[in-house]
Amino acid sequence: MAGKASLIRLDIAARPGRDLAYRYSVRALPTFLVFDGKGNVVHRQFGMPDREAIIKAVESITGRE
Repeated sequence: MAGKASLIRLDIAARPGRDLAYRYSVRALPTFLVFDGKGNVVHRQFGMPDREAIIKAVESITGRE
């Protein structure tokens, strides 16, 4: 998956995290979002996903397994 995905952690107590949390309707913490190349949310999970769930979500949009 190298070069295909980036993982970003945001602090929603400060900007820009707070603005992004509002924009993407984050109502619970933690929330895991996966975006496609156009910036659309294609996967949303409340709670901390395990490693396999993260890999599966990213592979679903990159087309790689």
